[in-house]
Amino acid sequence: MDTVKVMLVLSERQWTLQALHLACALVRNQGGEIVLVKMVPVRHPAMLGTAAGYLDFTDQEEQAIRDFAATAEDYNVPFSITLCQYASYSNAVLSAAEQLQARIIFAPPPRSVIPLWSVVQQWWLKQSLARGHRTLYTLQQAGASPGWTPSITLPKKGRPAIGDK
Repeated sequence: MDTVKVMLVLSERQWTLQALHLACALVRNQGGEIVLVKMVPVRHPAMLGTAAGYLDFTDQEEQAIRDFAATAEDYNVPFSITLCQYASYSNAVLSAAEQLQARIIFAPPPRSVIPLWSVVQQWWLKQSLARGHRTLYTLQQAGASPGWTPSITLPKKGRPAIGDK
């Protein structure tokens, strides 16, 4: 049986715990290892690969990593931790997955102030990973809309009947 390498991008606590439990169960059943990846944004691309690139890495984030590592230890699965500086989230996830040779990637979907751009970035990331025979799991429900949707709300009482004017 082939072992599986799972890359888990650490994010907000609730999302990460859900993904971590899934990843640990997967690795425990199929064998393999988990790589916990903390994405650290840099203020400027020139800071990539430098100590200054960790200026925005906080003590709270370091403690959260320890907590997530403790969860993986509780499952008794092999894991490692790595930090990844980035200027572009989607490119960083793709690059990290390639460098780590991960086959399964748990990562939160890319975010943007423009909802449609988030959808495009997620599609690009999923397609790019698939070309390398990698699978992306964002834990979003199928068909869930990440942004605003138009709706009409009618009052409960006195709703007009069809054909009324």
